Amino acid sequence: MLVVLLAVLAAVSAHGRWKCPTPRDALDSSGNHITFDNTGNKEGACGPQSHNWGFGKVTSLKPGWTTLVWEESISHSGGPFRLAILDENEVAKVVLLDHIPHNDQSSPDNKDESSFQPYKMTVYIPDIDCKKCSLQLLYVMTDKTVKNHAHTRILIHIHIHTYTYTHTHTHIDTHVNIS
Repeated sequence: MLVVLLAVLAAVSAHGRWKCPTPRDALDSSGNHITFDNTGNKEGACGPQSHNWGFGKVTSLKPGWTTLVWEESISHSGGPFRLAILDENEVAKVVLLDHIPHNDQSSPDNKDESSFQPYKMTVYIPDIDCKKCSLQLLYVMTDKTVKNHAHTRILIHIHIHTYTYTHTHTHIDTHVNIS
């Protein structure tokens, strides 16, 4: 049985932010709620907390289907999302879903968190071996010329059993070894 440990460390860097799993920077180091100012300001692969693996709590997941939730604070018309697993160098190793459509009818007010546009997607977490990995939410701004993305750090442990597994809903090798 694979156990995925999500170190809930994800910074959000995309005028959007993770809701579930809890982002790395849901609270700052003093425990204060982070507002719109940190829902993405065109930072690195993991936003303002890039290369800060280990900040936050750890959530355990098993391989298989899980529902991810995020929200956007500024709408970028036509801007798709991508969900991926990154290695400890913040390089994409497994793309879970790509070209997730944007809701172009959304109109969040970045000063009113209750208006932020929610998104929910159920994805398959593959059976992989990956230490100090991250779950990334990439938000592509097609109406601007800068990058926008965010992610949650994860740690994946694997226990291999002898069984055959076939899954037809994704294009992910369920026995990917990420080192």
